[in-house]
Amino acid sequence: MNDRSFTVMYRLLGSGANPSGGGAAAAMLWANANLALLPERAFGVRLRPVSAKLACVAPGDTGGVIADIFGTDVKFGTADWRLVFDRAAVLAVLRPIASSALGLSTRTLQRRLAIAGRNFEAVLDEVRRARAETLLAEGGRDLAEVAYKLGYSEHSAFTRAAIRWFGVPPSGMR
Repeated sequence: MNDRSFTVMYRLLGSGANPSGGGAAAAMLWANANLALLPERAFGVRLRPVSAKLACVAPGDTGGVIADIFGTDVKFGTADWRLVFDRAAVLAVLRPIASSALGLSTRTLQRRLAIAGRNFEAVLDEVRRARAETLLAEGGRDLAEVAYKLGYSEHSAFTRAAIRWFGVPPSGMR
């Protein structure tokens, strides 16, 4: 990231060379397309790269679907796979949900929490704990689903939090 752009580079693990054709190139093109579409799918915000460098041969439909996904500045056959986004647009997407849900700017929320002697992480932890108690008491849910509903990307992070909160793993609360 620099003051004007946010660049994402995608590489295959365990491979020194980037694929330029065949199934591996198709997989990399698919992965980069999903990366380019992530802001829209995750946050409902249409954010296209300002430029894309794709280390594959140009597919036949470069003006249609490819332009819709990657924008109009797309170069094929490059040395690596890169998507470059406008930094200000990325930061606008990354604003906390609280800004829109509470009608406050991020800084105003931080100031008000500080006045109350709190911080966002502590409040989030309290809300997650209360919600975890409710979800675990209701039963009938897979623990991975409970972890997801609480905003944890991995079950193990939820397990560590439950041990910190309740002294036992979530499975021990059923």
